Amino acid sequence: KTKKDSLHQYLLEYINSHEGWHKKVHLYSVADEHEYSPEYCGRQLRTMYQQGLIQRDEYKGKRKQTLTKYARLDTQVIPPYKAVELVDRNGILTAIIN
Repeated sequence: KTKKDSLHQYLLEYINSHEGWHKKVHLYSVADEHEYSPEYCGRQLRTMYQQGLIQRDEYKGKRKQTLTKYARLDTQVIPPYKAVELVDRNGILTAIIN
């Protein structure tokens, strides 16, 4: 096993054995446990996604930056929630979906 194969396998085992979506930043801790850099972890995750071994989705962070999360192949993609604003229109509360 090469060093490259090792991180690849550690990440794949972690993602496949833990349900749900995993933020890339949380997967960095898996890499760190095995003494790999966050940059190398990110490259391995992208490669695994391109090979069709895991799925990837994007979400917006607090500062509106685009962030990435990963999951095993059988995980459902959850659509982003819509913001709802209540507006008073002539005494009637109306929900506006943004």
